Amino acid sequence: MPGTGGGSLSLRIGSVGRDALLLLLLTFVCISMGAGTFAAYARAGGCPNEQLRVQDGYALALPDCRAYEQASPVDKNFTDAFGEADVVQSSPSGEAVTFFSIAPFPGVLSATGHLLYLSTRAGDEWSTQGLVPPTVSRSQPEHGSASVLSLTEDLFAAVVLVEPGLEANMTPGRYSYLRDNATGAFRLLGPGIARFADATAGNSRILFEDTAKELVPGVRDEQEVPYLYEWNGSEPPGQELSLAGILPDGKAPVDGSVAGAGGPALGGATGGATGKFYTQNTISADGSRIFFSDAGTGQIYMREPEAARTIPVSAGSAYWRAATANGSSVFYTEAGGLYRWCKRMPENEPCEGEKEAGEPVTTQIADTPAGVLGTLGISTENGSYAYFVAGGVLADNENGNKEKAEAGKGNLYEWHDGQTIFVAQLGTEDLYDEYNWRAFYRLNPKVGPAAGEKSSRVTPDGKMVLFTSQRRLTSYDNAGQGELYLYDATSGELTCVSCNPSGIPATSEAYLAGNPSIVAAPERNAFLTRNLSEDGSRVFFQTEEALVPQDKNGQMDVYEWERERAGGPDGCSRSSAGFSERSGGCLYLISTGESGDPSYFGDASPDGNNVFFFTRQPLVSQDQDENYDVYDARVGGGIAAQNPPPPAGCTGEGCLGPVDPAPVFGAPSNATFAGTGNLKPAPAKPKKAVVKCPKARKRSHRRCLKKRIIKRSKRASKHA
Repeated sequence: MPGTGGGSLSLRIGSVGRDALLLLLLTFVCISMGAGTFAAYARAGGCPNEQLRVQDGYALALPDCRAYEQASPVDKNFTDAFGEADVVQSSPSGEAVTFFSIAPFPGVLSATGHLLYLSTRAGDEWSTQGLVPPTVSRSQPEHGSASVLSLTEDLFAAVVLVEPGLEANMTPGRYSYLRDNATGAFRLLGPGIARFADATAGNSRILFEDTAKELVPGVRDEQEVPYLYEWNGSEPPGQELSLAGILPDGKAPVDGSVAGAGGPALGGATGGATGKFYTQNTISADGSRIFFSDAGTGQIYMREPEAARTIPVSAGSAYWRAATANGSSVFYTEAGGLYRWCKRMPENEPCEGEKEAGEPVTTQIADTPAGVLGTLGISTENGSYAYFVAGGVLADNENGNKEKAEAGKGNLYEWHDGQTIFVAQLGTEDLYDEYNWRAFYRLNPKVGPAAGEKSSRVTPDGKMVLFTSQRRLTSYDNAGQGELYLYDATSGELTCVSCNPSGIPATSEAYLAGNPSIVAAPERNAFLTRNLSEDGSRVFFQTEEALVPQDKNGQMDVYEWERERAGGPDGCSRSSAGFSERSGGCLYLISTGESGDPSYFGDASPDGNNVFFFTRQPLVSQDQDENYDVYDARVGGGIAAQNPPPPAGCTGEGCLGPVDPAPVFGAPSNATFAGTGNLKPAPAKPKKAVVKCPKARKRSHRRCLKKRIIKRSKRASKHA
């Protein structure tokens, strides 16, 4: 447990009784930290993982029976584990997470640009692998190159770009491969850069865009504009690829096709995955429907591959906004209006207004004069909710802030089953609020809560929407600082979840994610970090403002807001120290509020049980360096091996134990790619015995290093 002396306390629960243990904890905390801070640490004695939380010490301050787990490797070669919005991604299960580094970790061969890693949890252990094949010398060109283009949502597969190709006797050039992250096997997608758009569950069918001149026979791309293709893994080898963007007449659009948004409505921007637009749900969960735009005309279409049929969705040039996961509904804007197109799936209820079974129905949510600026999101479960911003007055209700919709303002509306309600008025003078309804990722470190990421989130059922604003939307004085607001469509309540519960005017902005110190991050497909849990009960964010008394470092820290009665026996209640009547929930630190460097949010699992964040502060005893690591604040978590108790009867350096060997990264030993042999990992380094250091060297974190190297590595780590 952290103390004023910077030490730690490790306790083992064996024959010690529960009451004695709690008394010992109380005594230690009161002496080392002051009795006033004890309430933040001793909150739940009944967590099933309490022994692991006590063994860690820091974890006792976490809510929801969470405990810290180090997801990045211990040995990082004196470099940092980095993260950034649009790069860090948690798997839906919370058992895997991605991050990157600038210099390679031990055992990882060089790649082009940044190195992307995948850490996975199996049993009680986190392991890390590099996701690109090694760049080894080849005949054409002399040296190879490789980079990760994208990952599927479940993180089971990655699309990597390799030059030259991995098979023998390939034409010189760049090739895209699908990498199986479990086995390390590579399957060829095709020549050129494959921009991943979406995939079905299990990744059996994948949508991507490519500018190759002739990726499939008979389709020549003389202009080298993006065309949308489908890779179907169930087809025989050599027959997996087909053109997905096909017009009703069976021809390919002259100016190309892209997943989701594309065409003149984008103001000249390249649409789809190529332009870093959000393309989630452009293929239905079962793969039976694909949505694309003609890049020349901007008209939106639905393609049914099995039926070999294409159906128009919009009447003309339009702006694709979102679709339901099952592909039954599409939302788009056209000529200033907002529309929902619905064609029921065989197992679904009829669409509202349907006259004949299976007939598509278009519903006008807002007409042309409304001047719709964009959408914050929809209910992806069934399309019954939509949140959008428009300049027109579409409702006459007054919100909780005594405001009404005004013409020419950024009016935020909720649409639900035919009824439109005014929610709040957002700013349109600058880019901060505009990021709520942006349909693409555009890096801008100086603007926006996630430095380029769309800043709104909607729960799958559509009943909760999280968004950001610099305007004063509640009674709290945010002093022009950006705050996070949660709207509950069921109750009609708007809550500021990042506002200071003390009522003191805001002194700093709240952000969804982002590390301002990172100048450039690896290129990825655009996706949204999970700041809002799928049930709407938890929100994760970061801020430099101290929102709880335990936040004393004046640095960026990661927070959780939790709704009352969420989180189980160790969750939020009115008796919780962090409860705020103003927000109807509790504020907790996820990082400790003690680190001398900024900590920042990475991603979370959909249920919010796993929160991945980056910090320099060692939060488990195996972490012995000053570099950034990615940690998982995991509900019911904790790994005993990461907090080993010191050997009995040891003193001084004898308590340190042997130096662990450097981990081996890269492709698994059975990694394969078509036409060649197995990739082999680098050999593990042998264990070294603990010895006393020579005069010219100094012991640092269980290693004998030259003194100037220690100074240089700490300085470089500090300014990375």
